[in-house]
Amino acid sequence: MRDFVVPPIGYSTKENTLLIFQEDHLSLYDLLYNPERDELRRTMLDHKEKYSIAIQIAKIMATFHQFGICHGHLTSHNIMLEQAHRRFQVKIADLELLPIFKHQNTFGDYRNASVWSSPECLQNLRKMQEPTPEMDVYSFSMLMWELWHDTVPFDGDLPVCQEYVVKEDSRPMIEEKVDGEIAKLIRLCWQAQPEKRPKFTTICKILIQSIQPAT
Repeated sequence: MRDFVVPPIGYSTKENTLLIFQEDHLSLYDLLYNPERDELRRTMLDHKEKYSIAIQIAKIMATFHQFGICHGHLTSHNIMLEQAHRRFQVKIADLELLPIFKHQNTFGDYRNASVWSSPECLQNLRKMQEPTPEMDVYSFSMLMWELWHDTVPFDGDLPVCQEYVVKEDSRPMIEEKVDGEIAKLIRLCWQAQPEKRPKFTTICKILIQSIQPAT
């Protein structure tokens, strides 16, 4: 399981701020939005590779959940990518930080809420939520939406996200260009009722069955 994780290599505190050090990796966020990655994105992030990244994330999370480990803050910032044989190998960061973040009052106003967070997490931004498998599944739906739209959910605006997701029970629009099976899976994973969201083992099966050749 350690093969799938980017562990922190050090911590530092200064003026009520927690600094976390880890190995330098290319994040999914950086690949999608950094202009310096345009060539890499154009040559490697094709239709097939998007499926590969999504499947790898789902398989890793299925393994974590099998051992009772939840992430609680999946975003494109902590999906790390290593290049291997013209493909990306996925690793996940920030997994081992929950014990530290439980003491967030020591380090200022850290919260594990973001525009990738589930409705149950967004309902109370003043309190850090204990992560659940269902929260991870919802965040995965936002990652899939982001991967297929090349856009940060809600433009990264947390207050707008909270208003839209919690108060209006709405989600970002899925464009017609998105494969039908992917669109269906995204909607399954971002349901408001946590118990209705599929498990990652089911998500893996759906993704593998949905793979289509690159166009």
